[in-house]
Amino acid sequence: MKSKQMLYIVGGAIVLLLIIVIVVMTSSGPGDSSDGPITELPDHQFESWDQPFNNPDLSGTADGIFSEGITLTYDQLMDMARRGEINLVSELWRMRRKCPEDMERYQCNLLLRQYIMDNFSPPDNERLAELLTKYLKYEEEMSAFRVPENTSLAEQYELIRQKRRELFSNDEARLVFGLEEAKYDFSRAFQDFREETKGMSGDERVAAYENLRKEVYGDYYEAMMKRQEPFQAFEVEKDLRNDEWAEMGSEAQIAETRALREKYFGPEGAERMAEV
Repeated sequence: MKSKQMLYIVGGAIVLLLIIVIVVMTSSGPGDSSDGPITELPDHQFESWDQPFNNPDLSGTADGIFSEGITLTYDQLMDMARRGEINLVSELWRMRRKCPEDMERYQCNLLLRQYIMDNFSPPDNERLAELLTKYLKYEEEMSAFRVPENTSLAEQYELIRQKRRELFSNDEARLVFGLEEAKYDFSRAFQDFREETKGMSGDERVAAYENLRKEVYGDYYEAMMKRQEPFQAFEVEKDLRNDEWAEMGSEAQIAETRALREKYFGPEGAERMAEV
Protein backbone atom coordinates (compact mmCIF):
# COMPACT_ATOMS: atom_id res chain seq x y z
CA MET A 1 0.00 0.00 0.00
CA LYS A 2 2.77 2.43 0.89
CA SER A 3 4.41 1.97 -2.49
CA LYS A 4 1.14 2.75 -4.26
CA GLN A 5 0.61 5.82 -2.11
CA MET A 6 4.05 6.99 -3.11
CA LEU A 7 3.16 6.40 -6.77
CA TYR A 8 0.35 8.95 -6.64
CA ILE A 9 2.30 11.43 -4.54
CA VAL A 10 5.13 11.26 -7.05
CA GLY A 11 2.59 11.83 -9.83
CA GLY A 12 1.72 15.16 -8.28
CA ALA A 13 5.36 16.04 -7.74
CA ILE A 14 6.08 15.42 -11.41
CA VAL A 15 3.78 18.29 -12.34
CA LEU A 16 5.73 20.58 -10.03
CA LEU A 17 8.97 19.31 -11.51
CA LEU A 18 7.74 20.20 -14.98
CA ILE A 19 7.19 23.79 -13.87
CA ILE A 20 10.71 23.97 -12.47
CA VAL A 21 12.11 22.49 -15.68
CA ILE A 22 10.26 25.08 -17.77
CA VAL A 23 11.63 27.87 -15.60
CA VAL A 24 15.18 26.55 -15.94
CA MET A 25 14.80 26.05 -19.69
CA THR A 26 13.82 29.65 -20.25
CA SER A 27 17.41 30.65 -19.59
CA SER A 28 18.36 28.85 -22.80
CA GLY A 29 16.62 28.25 -26.09
CA PRO A 30 17.07 26.09 -29.17
CA GLY A 31 20.50 27.61 -29.16
CA ASP A 32 21.62 30.32 -26.77
CA SER A 33 24.61 31.39 -28.77
CA SER A 34 24.99 34.96 -29.97
CA ASP A 35 27.39 33.89 -32.71
CA GLY A 36 24.72 32.74 -35.17
CA PRO A 37 23.37 34.80 -38.06
CA ILE A 38 21.59 37.92 -36.81
CA THR A 39 18.42 39.32 -38.30
CA GLU A 40 16.51 42.28 -36.90
CA LEU A 41 16.04 41.07 -33.33
CA PRO A 42 13.34 42.48 -31.06
CA ASP A 43 14.20 43.88 -27.67
CA HIS A 44 13.86 41.26 -24.95
CA GLN A 45 10.80 42.95 -23.46
CA PHE A 46 9.00 42.65 -26.84
CA GLU A 47 7.92 46.29 -26.74
CA SER A 48 8.41 46.61 -30.51
CA TRP A 49 6.69 43.37 -31.51
CA ASP A 50 3.55 45.15 -32.63
CA GLN A 51 5.58 47.03 -35.24
CA PRO A 52 6.29 45.70 -38.76
CA PHE A 53 9.72 44.27 -39.49
CA ASN A 54 11.71 45.67 -42.40
CA ASN A 55 13.57 42.54 -43.37
CA PRO A 56 12.53 41.09 -46.76
CA ASP A 57 14.31 37.80 -45.98
CA LEU A 58 12.45 37.19 -42.71
CA SER A 59 9.43 35.42 -44.20
CA GLY A 60 11.55 33.20 -46.43
CA THR A 61 13.82 32.21 -43.56
CA ALA A 62 10.86 31.48 -41.28
CA ASP A 63 9.11 29.38 -43.91
CA GLY A 64 12.28 27.43 -44.59
CA ILE A 65 12.67 26.54 -40.91
CA PHE A 66 9.06 25.92 -39.93
CA SER A 67 7.59 24.56 -43.17
CA GLU A 68 4.87 22.00 -42.41
CA GLY A 69 5.29 22.90 -38.73
CA ILE A 70 1.63 23.76 -38.08
CA THR A 71 -1.03 21.88 -40.05
CA LEU A 72 -4.06 22.95 -37.99
CA THR A 73 -6.24 26.00 -38.46
CA TYR A 74 -6.43 28.56 -35.67
CA ASP A 75 -9.88 27.33 -34.60
CA GLN A 76 -8.71 23.71 -34.58
CA LEU A 77 -5.66 24.63 -32.52
CA MET A 78 -7.71 26.53 -29.94
CA ASP A 79 -10.44 23.88 -29.72
CA MET A 80 -7.92 21.09 -29.19
CA ALA A 81 -6.12 23.14 -26.54
CA ARG A 82 -9.41 23.78 -24.72
CA ARG A 83 -10.11 20.04 -24.65
CA GLY A 84 -6.58 19.14 -23.59
CA GLU A 85 -5.88 17.25 -26.82
CA ILE A 86 -2.75 19.31 -27.40
CA ASN A 87 -0.49 21.30 -25.10
CA LEU A 88 0.35 24.72 -26.55
CA VAL A 89 3.60 24.95 -24.56
CA SER A 90 4.71 21.56 -25.89
CA GLU A 91 3.78 22.68 -29.41
CA LEU A 92 5.87 25.83 -28.98
CA TRP A 93 8.91 23.82 -27.94
CA ARG A 94 8.34 21.38 -30.80
CA MET A 95 8.48 24.31 -33.22
CA ARG A 96 11.51 25.84 -31.51
CA ARG A 97 13.46 22.61 -31.90
CA LYS A 98 13.29 23.17 -35.65
CA CYS A 99 15.60 26.19 -35.27
CA PRO A 100 19.34 25.57 -35.81
CA GLU A 101 21.16 24.83 -32.56
CA ASP A 102 23.46 27.81 -33.01
CA MET A 103 20.60 30.26 -33.55
CA GLU A 104 20.08 32.86 -30.83
CA ARG A 105 16.80 32.07 -29.08
CA TYR A 106 15.31 35.54 -29.57
CA GLN A 107 15.91 35.19 -33.28
CA CYS A 108 14.14 31.83 -33.25
CA ASN A 109 11.17 33.38 -31.45
CA LEU A 110 11.08 36.25 -33.93
CA LEU A 111 11.06 33.88 -36.91
CA LEU A 112 8.33 31.79 -35.31
CA ARG A 113 6.20 34.90 -34.87
CA GLN A 114 6.76 35.79 -38.53
CA TYR A 115 5.77 32.27 -39.57
CA ILE A 116 2.53 32.62 -37.62
CA MET A 117 1.80 36.00 -39.19
CA ASP A 118 2.42 34.61 -42.68
CA ASN A 119 0.58 31.30 -42.35
CA PHE A 120 -2.60 32.22 -40.49
CA SER A 121 -5.22 34.57 -41.89
CA PRO A 122 -6.07 37.87 -40.17
CA PRO A 123 -7.19 38.33 -37.44
CA ASP A 124 -6.26 34.80 -36.32
CA ASN A 125 -2.58 35.41 -37.01
CA GLU A 126 -2.60 38.47 -34.77
CA ARG A 127 -4.39 36.60 -31.98
CA LEU A 128 -1.97 33.69 -32.06
CA ALA A 129 1.05 36.00 -32.33
CA GLU A 130 -0.23 37.95 -29.32
CA LEU A 131 -0.57 34.72 -27.33
CA LEU A 132 2.98 33.78 -28.31
CA THR A 133 4.26 37.20 -27.25
CA LYS A 134 2.55 36.91 -23.87
CA TYR A 135 4.09 33.49 -23.32
CA LEU A 136 7.55 34.78 -24.22
CA LYS A 137 7.09 37.63 -21.75
CA TYR A 138 6.04 35.01 -19.19
CA GLU A 139 9.26 33.10 -19.85
CA GLU A 140 11.28 36.25 -19.29
CA GLU A 141 9.43 36.95 -16.05
CA MET A 142 9.80 33.39 -14.78
CA SER A 143 13.52 33.24 -15.56
CA ALA A 144 13.99 35.93 -12.91
CA PHE A 145 11.17 34.83 -10.59
CA ARG A 146 12.20 33.58 -7.15
CA VAL A 147 9.75 32.13 -4.66
CA PRO A 148 10.15 33.14 -1.02
CA GLU A 149 12.12 30.78 1.17
CA ASN A 150 10.34 28.32 3.46
CA THR A 151 7.25 28.08 1.25
CA SER A 152 5.61 24.72 0.66
CA LEU A 153 5.37 23.16 -2.79
CA ALA A 154 1.65 23.96 -2.83
CA GLU A 155 2.37 27.61 -1.99
CA GLN A 156 5.06 27.77 -4.67
CA TYR A 157 2.67 26.45 -7.28
CA GLU A 158 0.00 28.96 -6.30
CA LEU A 159 2.53 31.78 -6.67
CA ILE A 160 3.35 30.53 -10.16
CA ARG A 161 -0.36 30.29 -10.97
CA GLN A 162 -0.87 33.88 -9.81
CA LYS A 163 2.13 35.05 -11.82
CA ARG A 164 0.64 33.58 -14.96
CA ARG A 165 -2.57 35.51 -14.50
CA GLU A 166 -0.68 38.76 -14.21
CA LEU A 167 0.28 38.33 -17.87
CA PHE A 168 -2.61 36.26 -19.23
CA SER A 169 -6.35 36.63 -18.92
CA ASN A 170 -8.12 33.71 -17.21
CA ASP A 171 -9.24 32.34 -20.59
CA GLU A 172 -5.73 32.61 -22.02
CA ALA A 173 -4.21 30.98 -18.94
CA ARG A 174 -6.60 28.06 -19.34
CA LEU A 175 -5.60 27.67 -22.98
CA VAL A 176 -1.89 27.64 -22.22
CA PHE A 177 -1.67 26.09 -18.74
CA GLY A 178 -5.12 24.65 -18.06
CA LEU A 179 -4.35 20.96 -18.53
CA GLU A 180 -1.17 21.11 -16.47
CA GLU A 181 -2.95 22.97 -13.67
CA ALA A 182 -5.82 20.47 -13.75
CA LYS A 183 -3.34 17.60 -13.37
CA TYR A 184 -1.81 19.33 -10.38
CA ASP A 185 -5.23 20.01 -8.83
CA PHE A 186 -6.21 16.39 -9.33
CA SER A 187 -3.04 15.06 -7.71
CA ARG A 188 -3.82 17.09 -4.58
CA ALA A 189 -7.53 16.22 -4.58
CA PHE A 190 -6.74 12.53 -4.98
CA GLN A 191 -4.62 12.45 -1.82
CA ASP A 192 -7.61 13.71 0.17
CA PHE A 193 -10.00 11.45 -1.74
CA ARG A 194 -8.16 8.27 -0.74
CA GLU A 195 -8.54 9.12 2.93
CA GLU A 196 -12.13 10.35 2.68
CA THR A 197 -13.39 7.22 0.87
CA LYS A 198 -11.70 4.55 2.98
CA GLY A 199 -15.00 3.32 4.41
CA MET A 200 -16.64 2.84 1.01
CA SER A 201 -16.99 -0.43 -0.86
CA GLY A 202 -14.74 -1.02 -3.84
CA ASP A 203 -17.52 -0.26 -6.33
CA GLU A 204 -18.42 2.94 -4.49
CA ARG A 205 -14.80 4.12 -4.42
CA VAL A 206 -14.31 3.44 -8.13
CA ALA A 207 -17.50 5.35 -8.98
CA ALA A 208 -16.51 8.23 -6.69
CA TYR A 209 -13.04 8.29 -8.25
CA GLU A 210 -14.52 8.64 -11.73
CA ASN A 211 -16.77 11.46 -10.53
CA LEU A 212 -13.73 13.19 -9.03
CA ARG A 213 -11.87 12.97 -12.33
CA LYS A 214 -14.82 14.41 -14.24
CA GLU A 215 -15.21 17.21 -11.71
CA VAL A 216 -11.54 18.24 -11.58
CA TYR A 217 -10.60 17.69 -15.23
CA GLY A 218 -13.82 19.09 -16.67
CA ASP A 219 -13.30 19.74 -20.39
CA TYR A 220 -10.02 17.79 -20.25
CA TYR A 221 -11.64 14.57 -19.00
CA GLU A 222 -12.05 12.87 -22.39
CA ALA A 223 -8.47 13.69 -23.40
CA MET A 224 -7.18 12.28 -20.12
CA MET A 225 -9.19 9.10 -20.62
CA LYS A 226 -7.68 8.61 -24.08
CA ARG A 227 -4.15 9.12 -22.76
CA GLN A 228 -4.44 6.81 -19.77
CA GLU A 229 -2.42 3.63 -20.11
CA PRO A 230 -4.30 0.39 -19.29
CA PHE A 231 -1.73 -0.58 -16.66
CA GLN A 232 -2.12 2.77 -14.90
CA ALA A 233 -5.91 2.41 -14.87
CA PHE A 234 -5.56 -1.15 -13.58
CA GLU A 235 -3.24 -0.11 -10.74
CA VAL A 236 -5.54 2.73 -9.68
CA GLU A 237 -8.65 0.54 -9.57
CA LYS A 238 -6.77 -2.23 -7.80
CA ASP A 239 -5.58 0.25 -5.19
CA LEU A 240 -9.13 1.54 -4.67
CA ARG A 241 -10.41 -2.01 -4.13
CA ASN A 242 -7.56 -3.29 -1.96
CA ASP A 243 -9.16 -2.43 1.39
CA GLU A 244 -12.27 -4.44 0.49
CA TRP A 245 -10.21 -7.29 -0.92
CA ALA A 246 -8.15 -7.48 2.26
CA GLU A 247 -11.26 -8.69 4.10
CA MET A 248 -11.82 -11.54 1.62
CA GLY A 249 -10.39 -15.01 1.65
CA SER A 250 -7.40 -15.80 -0.55
CA GLU A 251 -9.45 -17.59 -3.23
CA ALA A 252 -11.84 -14.65 -3.52
CA GLN A 253 -8.92 -12.23 -3.78
CA ILE A 254 -7.38 -14.28 -6.59
CA ALA A 255 -10.71 -14.36 -8.45
CA GLU A 256 -11.24 -10.60 -8.06
CA THR A 257 -7.70 -9.85 -9.23
CA ARG A 258 -8.14 -12.13 -12.23
CA ALA A 259 -11.42 -10.42 -13.19
CA LEU A 260 -9.81 -6.98 -12.94
CA ARG A 261 -6.88 -8.05 -15.09
CA GLU A 262 -9.26 -9.38 -17.74
CA LYS A 263 -11.13 -6.06 -17.67
CA TYR A 264 -8.03 -4.12 -18.71
CA PHE A 265 -5.85 -6.67 -20.54
CA GLY A 266 -8.22 -9.36 -21.79
CA PRO A 267 -8.11 -13.09 -20.94
CA GLU A 268 -4.74 -13.65 -22.59
CA GLY A 269 -3.15 -10.69 -20.85
CA ALA A 270 -4.57 -11.82 -17.51
CA GLU A 271 -3.14 -15.28 -18.09
CA ARG A 272 0.32 -13.88 -18.80
CA MET A 273 0.20 -11.74 -15.66
CA ALA A 274 -0.81 -14.76 -13.57
CA GLU A 275 2.21 -16.67 -14.84
CA VAL A 276 4.71 -13.99 -13.79
